[in-house]
Order: sequence, then structure tokens, then C-alpha cells
Amino acid sequence: MITQELIAYIRSELNKEKKEKDIRTALLASGGWTEADLNEAFRTIMPIKDATINPIQKDSQKSLASQIPLNSNLSPKPLTPQVAPNSNLPPTPPASPMLLESPISPLISPKKDKNHQTPWMAIGLAVLFAGLCFVAFFLYRSEIKALPDKIIGIFDFSVDKLSDSIQEEVTSTMNEKEAAINNEEGMTAMIEEKEIPETPEVVVMPPINCGVTNSPDGKIPNTYLNNDVLKCLGENAIICTNAEGTINDGLFPTFFKVINKDDICEFELSYKDESILCPMSIVKTVDDTNIKNPVFKIAKTDSPNKYITDIYSYGTRLLFIENNFDKNKIENLGCTGSFIDSVIEGHNLINSTI
Repeated sequence: MITQELIAYIRSELNKEKKEKDIRTALLASGGWTEADLNEAFRTIMPIKDATINPIQKDSQKSLASQIPLNSNLSPKPLTPQVAPNSNLPPTPPASPMLLESPISPLISPKKDKNHQTPWMAIGLAVLFAGLCFVAFFLYRSEIKALPDKIIGIFDFSVDKLSDSIQEEVTSTMNEKEAAINNEEGMTAMIEEKEIPETPEVVVMPPINCGVTNSPDGKIPNTYLNNDVLKCLGENAIICTNAEGTINDGLFPTFFKVINKDDICEFELSYKDESILCPMSIVKTVDDTNIKNPVFKIAKTDSPNKYITDIYSYGTRLLFIENNFDKNKIENLGCTGSFIDSVIEGHNLINSTI
């Protein structure tokens, strides 16, 4: 049987934040209380989690709890029973002015097991849901059957819209690129028109006609000095300007031309159907003091009359002598024309008769 002092002590220890287990151990060890007494005391102080308390007992419990001071400082020592726990007599708790009778002990009613109700409730809800689904299917069965076709139609429509959108975007991008290319080409053409000046038409002037004269002799200055025709031809040969003139000679070509071909200066000697064309840069003079070993030198351009005389002499005779009448050597110098073959054939014919 529990006492008011026991309840006050347990409440005091709980207020000190001591654990129920520690309080039980102390009372069982030194207070002389039984496990049943402590269970009843703790049920009086704290609500039981796994039982339902009778409302009458609950009111008695509240009146008892209100009579117990909250801050009572009790120790397990005064609660020690008068008879030792090991004696054959039942332990008697200390006397108290107020004793709790057995009716104060809480009457525990059996706990209702909710787990037995749950399966039947779940089964009922499942049956109700299935019934609702059946009713909905029965009422809207035509719409439900047509639902797949609608979904497919919506999907096809979305795909078509997406395809059209992509096609429009691709077409727009291609048009933009084409417009950019055309714009770039137009800008390039405009820049080219602005940057590149129009090439003026090249007016080909007819060659200067220097006139007619007799053939000069390089060893006799009087044959070429003070000769206006040779001077005209010489001056145009030095500056490489198209010019022409006639040089009378019974053996060699008599028509003389100075030709500027793509800034390359050339001379041409012709007579009837035969001619020879050579670069002006290969013209040389000869020092034949030693007949056996003549020395050939590049012709000088300080005197127009002398320069044109050297060109005429080299094209008609000295070119063949310097190259030993070898056609390949002559052609390698850049010379062409039928006059080359005629001179070489004549030279070979003379040598064969000697």
C-alpha cells in the first residue's frame, strides 16, 4: 500500500530530472517497498500510456495529487519500513496521517486493439473504390474507349507542329545565311569596285617609222655617224620603243624593227620571206685584232648610231660566228626565225665544197 509521503518523494525526484529507473532502484534497495507498490505510485503520479483510467478514479487521483506539496524535500531514509525486508512478516510502511485506500488505485481497463479493425476498414475502402471505378467506366465507357485515339491524335498534332516549327526555323536560318552571303558578296563587289580603279585602255601606238638608209659598216664610222635613220632606230632601241626602218643591203635582210613585247626589248631583221628575232640583251661587239681568237663584248648604248650598227652587225653575222653556226646554241639564246636555217645551210654548203 502506497503513502502520500511515497508519492511526494517520487514527484520530488522526478522534478530533479531523475530517471524512473534510478528512483525505483533506490526505493527497492533501501525503502522496503515492493515492485507493486512502486508501480501503483508511479501510475498515480504519471498517466499510464497503455491503459485507460476510470473517470471516478481519475478524480480521486487528482484530489490526492493536489494535496501533495510539489517541492517536498524527502529522502529515501524516512520511508524505511519498521520491519526489515528480510523478515517473515510482510513489510509495513511508516504511519501517515493520510493513507491511500485501494479504491484510489487506478482501475485499468483493457486496451482496445486497433490493428484488428484496420484490415476490415482497408477492405471496405478498396471495395468502395472498385465500385466507383466500375460506375465511372460504365458511365464514360465510350469516352474511355476513344481516349487512346485522342492521345495519338494529340501526339501526332504535337509532332506535326514541332516538325513545322523546325522546318520554319531551318528555312529562316538558311534564308538568313543566303541573305548574309549575298550581302557579303554585294559588299565585296562594292569594295572591289571602289578599291580597284578601272584599268585605262592601252592604246597601242603604231611603230615609229625612221625611214630608209644604206647598211652601215662598224669598222668605218662615216657609214653610221651623222645618219638620222640609224640615230632614230638607235634611240628607240635604247628606250625600247616600237620603231622600224629600212636598211638597204644586197645580202642581208633590209627591214629593221625595234619591238617592245611585255617590257622585253627585241629586234627583228627580215628580207622577203626570211627573218630573225632575238632579245636586244644578247647583242655584242667583237674585237678581232687576233683573228684566231676574237673577243666578244656586250654592246654599249652611249651612242645611238653605233648601238644600232652593232645590233645590225650582230644579227646578220656575229651571232653565227660566236656560236660556231650551232642552231641549238642560237635558239637557246632566245633567237628564232627562218633566217637562222638559211645562214647555217649556206655555211655548211661552202665548207663542203672546200
